[in-house]
Amino acid sequence: MKDGLSGGVDETLKVDTLQVTDDVTITDTLTVSGATTLSGAATLSSTLGVSGASTFSAAVTVGVDDTGYDVKLFGATASSHLLWDESADQLDFVAAGCRVAIGKGITTATAGTYAGFIFAAALDAVSDTAACSVVNYYSTLTTTGAAVPTLADGTIVGQLKKIQMIVDAGDAVLTPTTLTGGSTITFADVGDVAELIWTGSSWQVLALYNVVDGATAPALA
Repeated sequence: MKDGLSGGVDETLKVDTLQVTDDVTITDTLTVSGATTLSGAATLSSTLGVSGASTFSAAVTVGVDDTGYDVKLFGATASSHLLWDESADQLDFVAAGCRVAIGKGITTATAGTYAGFIFAAALDAVSDTAACSVVNYYSTLTTTGAAVPTLADGTIVGQLKKIQMIVDAGDAVLTPTTLTGGSTITFADVGDVAELIWTGSSWQVLALYNVVDGATAPALA
């Protein structure tokens, strides 16, 4: 260790261990080949290049309120990156995708506002007591008599679900595991449609209507 330094150092300084207990100003290049620990505030007025892994054990803030800076994260594919564009006040996915984990979703600061997700477009044909799929967007109902289909809870906040009766040989009383505003939806006529959204805690009815007569609709009860 080299200690006892005071005032300015205008030549190359090489030490095994350097401990600084007060302010230090560096006006040229600082190269550190080993681990560096900063236990206090640090201000960098120029470019910082880090070639090794970095660990931050506290909050990281870029800019201040009303004065921000671009932040870019590169992917493994050319031109793919995530960009916080400070001048546009938006987050850009450039040649990159966004994946939402099961049980999560995209919401806004306004309560009850969600980004809609449509799952697999393959048709889910349901009859009588069968369960409507929660991994397919569109389910059709065919009844051979009084029917009691079911619908399990959704898996993604904002998940959309459409259910339509196409064959009517008896009412279909749909029972979702969790439903806002009621416990069942009854389909009584061909063309009856229910459009639902998963809020993270229950299915919420978006629309109830009939595509054949334009007048009747499934009943929420």
